[in-house]
Amino acid sequence: MTPTKSSGQIPSQALRRIQALLSQWNLSAAFFEQLIEHSASGLFARGDCLYQRNATGDVGYLILSGLVKVLCPLDGARRVIVRIAGPGDFIGTADSLQDGGRRVQVFQAQAMTAVSAAIFTRGRVLALLKSSNAAELVALIERLNTAWSELFAECSRFLGLGFRERLQSVLEQMAARFGVSHPRGILLTPEVSQDELAEMIACSRPLVTRLIAEFIENGQLVREGRKYVLVFPRRSGSAADGDTPSARRGGGPDRAADRANRDDGIDCPRQASSSIQPPTGRRPSISLTAWERFVADRRIQQRYKITPAELALLSQVAMMGNAQASDDFLLMLKMIRRSQGR
Repeated sequence: MTPTKSSGQIPSQALRRIQALLSQWNLSAAFFEQLIEHSASGLFARGDCLYQRNATGDVGYLILSGLVKVLCPLDGARRVIVRIAGPGDFIGTADSLQDGGRRVQVFQAQAMTAVSAAIFTRGRVLALLKSSNAAELVALIERLNTAWSELFAECSRFLGLGFRERLQSVLEQMAARFGVSHPRGILLTPEVSQDELAEMIACSRPLVTRLIAEFIENGQLVREGRKYVLVFPRRSGSAADGDTPSARRGGGPDRAADRANRDDGIDCPRQASSSIQPPTGRRPSISLTAWERFVADRRIQQRYKITPAELALLSQVAMMGNAQASDDFLLMLKMIRRSQGR
């Protein structure tokens, strides 16, 4: 491990995520600069363990590149994947107290790809927080309480879902966090095996295999090699758009999306035009006009109570190039909120 020099060495993808988190937590850029300047860097190969359960809880990790799965070991060889962390995510901050007051990790982390991370100490974080004034610390405690409350609510909601709904929720979370533009919808960049999907929703692999087959049959999912494409709900306008087994039964993706939108308080009207156009030899240009119109429309932001952190995530959707209207951004807002349990 070698000391990191400055945030200028941080990849842009991680930096954008960090900036969104700083805005969400109302922490200054100076706080992050001082944290990163006193961190060490670590490189991990695919399959390497970043830390084990019950390892010291005195250090945390900022993922700079690559993907990491955070695991909760169960009885025997069973385990549950708690989350997939990517560039700009902090891990290793969940701990418990053992006898004698020693803090230990409650989870373990394993590299899914080659990973680079900045490793910082709890002591450094506490030293930086001690320099904050009382008002800033009170506001931070309020945000911590809200964050843990939302996390607990999401875990409770997830436990109440059936396995089909759990898998759909996991796929939508990966689309919102790691998805990139694809002619059919959103390509999930992590190469996640069916065993790993089973560990994410706490079920058997054969059940995941059957659910994936159903999603593909219903036109909700497409296989691209070792990756998946989460298909955008098609808008009405052609017979082929509705020609899927679920549509013939009267439960096509449009109706499912409309119901989900109403459930989340986001009413995305269906349009007559096709949502995604095939590429014409080169990647579509960034839809800056649609994004600028969306950002400038204060009525939409007020109506749907869009936060700065959500705008930061939606700006990445604009960079994909497939968002052609405000309805596309509202659809992604729905997916982001569902992935966060809102």
